[in-house]
Amino acid sequence: MALDTGYASHEAFSRAFKAQFDRTPEAVRKHGTTKELKMMKPASVPNTASANGSIEPRIEKQGPLTVVGLSRQQSLANAQAIPGQWQQFMTRYEEIDNKAEPIPVSVTTDMDGDGNFSYLTGVIVSSAGMLPKGLVAQSVPAQTYAVFTHSAHVSEIPRTYAAIWDQWVPQSGKVVSGGPCLEKHLPTFNPRTGLGGIEIWIPVM
Repeated sequence: MALDTGYASHEAFSRAFKAQFDRTPEAVRKHGTTKELKMMKPASVPNTASANGSIEPRIEKQGPLTVVGLSRQQSLANAQAIPGQWQQFMTRYEEIDNKAEPIPVSVTTDMDGDGNFSYLTGVIVSSAGMLPKGLVAQSVPAQTYAVFTHSAHVSEIPRTYAAIWDQWVPQSGKVVSGGPCLEKHLPTFNPRTGLGGIEIWIPVM
């Protein structure tokens, strides 16, 4: 299970599991039930476009940025793997030096026609410095963004993305650039519950 979910060892999986649920997998197995665990619902891509949050964005310029974190290849067809990547990254968060902002971000690049993309879960730093083993630094150029707020549960974020691409982009007159997209947790976001809000930053021209 550890290897199938992207962890290099049983020990790394157990550390991430305990950080998320405040108990080890062994303790849960001994207890015989997962009913008391605060589970995050898996993300799924909906068939219809409806927004959970504001579909009218603000326009903001930001960058250039340097983000240090954990990079994985992800796909829209297997979006339920993304929460696991976040949980794995948060066990490495304290290893990162020179944080410019304490709140984690994600960087999405290289989306192809089959829905595969590179996904970095990380934090903005003032300088990359010495990188912890297994983490990478990614540069994000200065860009103009349309910034959308997703206020519902994190598992429902594909609905907001669908509304952005199917409704706002065609109607806005804006051209989406080929630069990286960002997701930023709001200060109220709770990674244990998946509630509290996320901002989606889409680069536009």
